[in-house]
Amino acid sequence: MLKFSKKPLILTALTLALGLGLYGCGKLWPGTNTNQNANVNQNQNANLNTNATTTGGEIDTSDWQTYRNEEYGFGVKYPNNWILNELEKGVSIKYSKEWKFGMKEGFAPFSIIVMEENLQNFIKSYESDFLDGAPLTRIISQESYNLNEKLGTKLVGNNAVGINSYYIFITHNQKNYLISFNENEELQRAMLSTFYFLK
Repeated sequence: MLKFSKKPLILTALTLALGLGLYGCGKLWPGTNTNQNANVNQNQNANLNTNATTTGGEIDTSDWQTYRNEEYGFGVKYPNNWILNELEKGVSIKYSKEWKFGMKEGFAPFSIIVMEENLQNFIKSYESDFLDGAPLTRIISQESYNLNEKLGTKLVGNNAVGINSYYIFITHNQKNYLISFNENEELQRAMLSTFYFLK
């Protein structure tokens, strides 16, 4: 079995994160035309939320599409204008085919994957990448989490540039489910609230 180094991938991610940070600083630097940027962001945010209405701070998911996976025994609802990709053992759902500057969702899609690893092995695998002796990713928080009456574990991972990743790990009917989501994005939190097991 070939083993490859994740260092080039991590270095590319670090370069991209640095570039995005510099781009963001340039957009927010005093003297720039913030009115034009605000209009662009308002238009993008209006487009993102076309299929989700809010009442009293809650997102109405009643008109969202429903995805059901009979083989792995779960379902989830997602906005009509998001793109669903079936994976070998799960599903990935994202806003569009390409990420754009100013999008609230960022890079991370909402995903549900059925894993053979248990929780401890997932954490060990997540924390196994090192660069010059320093860990590239690590779990910084772990707590019990109740997802629609099913007890699981919420994990917060952090990478070398300080970006957090959010996971819910649940075991159900002898299957391990890993849900990856962006906790800072209200539509993904609403999607998480619609997750259910078929049996």
